[in-house]
Amino acid sequence: MFFIDANIFLEVMLSDKRNEECKGLFSRIHKNHIKAATSDFIVYTCLIQIENKSSAEKMIDFVLFLDNMESIEVCSPSYETLYSAFGIMKKYGLDFDDALVAAVMKSSGIKEIVSFDRHFDKVGDIKRIEPKDI
Repeated sequence: MFFIDANIFLEVMLSDKRNEECKGLFSRIHKNHIKAATSDFIVYTCLIQIENKSSAEKMIDFVLFLDNMESIEVCSPSYETLYSAFGIMKKYGLDFDDALVAAVMKSSGIKEIVSFDRHFDKVGDIKRIEPKDI
């Protein structure tokens, strides 16, 4: 199972420069029933970014997309996971959002993250991969 970071969703939803690569990933997840996960925090982060850069219609499109992707589980962190994120912030020098992602991944037993964010390369027990590598 892979964890999908916000930047992967946003590439598609905002038609950024690597959106075709990311669309290919989501197509493979959908067609091959590859299991993936993200967090509710990532969903809200994406919605805020879409609202700031696009439209309410695109926000609805994003929610519909997630709702139709049965192979993507949306995790919600517990308070224990939130506390863990603070330790990860200190240990690896990450900001809160990246530390929360790492904490959610650890609590869910997920070892690989699909992301363009190189900050995850600092976290020893997480492997960062890009969409083209799946």
